[in-house]
Amino acid sequence: MSELLRSTLASLAVVTLLGAPLAAQTTPTPEPAPASAAPSLAADPPVIDFGDILGGEPARATVKIKNVSDQPVPVKQVKTSCGCTVAVVHGPDGAELAARPPQPDMLVTTLAPGQELTVDVSMQTANAQGSVEKQLQIYSGDSAATPFMVPVKARISKAFTLSPDKLDLRNVGRTGRIEQTIQVQAQSIGSWSIDGFESGMEGSPLPPWLKFSVLDTEGLSRRVQMVSEGPRPVGAFTARVKILIGHEKVKSVDFQVFGIVRPDVNFDTGSPTQPEAVSFDQMKKGDSATRTIKVLNNDPSVPYLLKSVELQVPDALKPMLQTSINTIQEGVSYEVVVTIKADMPDPFFRGNLLLVAEHPDLPRHSISFHGWVKQEQ
Repeated sequence: MSELLRSTLASLAVVTLLGAPLAAQTTPTPEPAPASAAPSLAADPPVIDFGDILGGEPARATVKIKNVSDQPVPVKQVKTSCGCTVAVVHGPDGAELAARPPQPDMLVTTLAPGQELTVDVSMQTANAQGSVEKQLQIYSGDSAATPFMVPVKARISKAFTLSPDKLDLRNVGRTGRIEQTIQVQAQSIGSWSIDGFESGMEGSPLPPWLKFSVLDTEGLSRRVQMVSEGPRPVGAFTARVKILIGHEKVKSVDFQVFGIVRPDVNFDTGSPTQPEAVSFDQMKKGDSATRTIKVLNNDPSVPYLLKSVELQVPDALKPMLQTSINTIQEGVSYEVVVTIKADMPDPFFRGNLLLVAEHPDLPRHSISFHGWVKQEQ
């Protein structure tokens, strides 16, 4: 084929390609997003801002939550993000509603288009300081939907400081007198007074075994005395105490009293570090060792009548142990004698002695024991 013919054919191929219509390049047309079916709410005001306030100053506001959509809005729950902020809900007719339904499958209410809730919001400021931001949260019937939120803000300055700001009584007896003093230090806030004391836990009065009195009535620094005479209920306790303040703005300041009340029955094994654990330390194979647990009831008005000692140990260890009870004074004082013989096959041994008694608070009390047997070389 001549060079001229070869060139002509190549040119025709190019023209053919350029002149041919391109194949249609179809791009899938995105389907229009379905219109959102989620109803919408609006808050008036959109933010609850209490501004600059003093700690202990009441902070209350009202917000309207309106259905601004054309669909009904189911309201599942109205809550706040913190226990220091409280919401009281009123329906479109003004009647107070429960903030959450009595049953999980129920609603608080349903807002028709244009209807609104009225929510009274209050914030506890007695123990807060600095910039505080919480939220009012409205949950719809859709558990997967994000709740509608209204920010709740405040900038809180300390009007009073307490020293200590909480009383940890730790382990205290059921009876006996306890005295503690709290220093109330005011900033330069003008005239003020301490007008009384009440519970800071809604629906729970102050324990009757906690009494408070004012020792000073003048000056920026004043003392409050707490006295507890007992009897106190056995177990862990927490009480929030509200000191009522007479002031133009500040109405109260709070602090906590907490601890554990133990029965007035003491168990002493002689160990300074583990008074309720018996250690047999190291023993030689075949040797015997004896330990004594002293039991003392400091409240004879509630007798502690020790009846028996039960062994909570593996069966193989029971033949190695003997216990006995010496009554020093019935209902008041006992000695529990424990003897063990080191004939057990394992080098380490442990278990519990269960003291069984007639007593309203301590019918059963467990004391652990342990030790080890030196193995022969």
